[in-house]
Amino acid sequence: MDNLKEATLQSELRFKDLVINPCHRSVLINNNRIDLTTKEFDLLYFLAIHPGWAFTKSQIYETVWGEEYVCNQHAVENIIYNLRRKMAINSTSINYIQTLVGYGYKFLAP
Repeated sequence: MDNLKEATLQSELRFKDLVINPCHRSVLINNNRIDLTTKEFDLLYFLAIHPGWAFTKSQIYETVWGEEYVCNQHAVENIIYNLRRKMAINSTSINYIQTLVGYGYKFLAP
């Protein structure tokens, strides 16, 4: 899987109340800016450019962090938790990131 930094930046992504602009590295929900860390943005963008695709935690880690996944099981979980918390404040109850129990995560595009 290619490193996220090597991915071609698309124009802004729009999903109902969510707008992700990779050129400005900004995220809006219901026109409210969501302040994300670098890893939070990178993880969200990676999932969003692959809507519906299922990824393991190791696939996500290796793409977003750009290094081998070795005993870093909670790094991805922590970023997902923070993303959900920050996005829920301004969202209309849409959960864009689905947990696949025993596997990983995927982005749901409404």
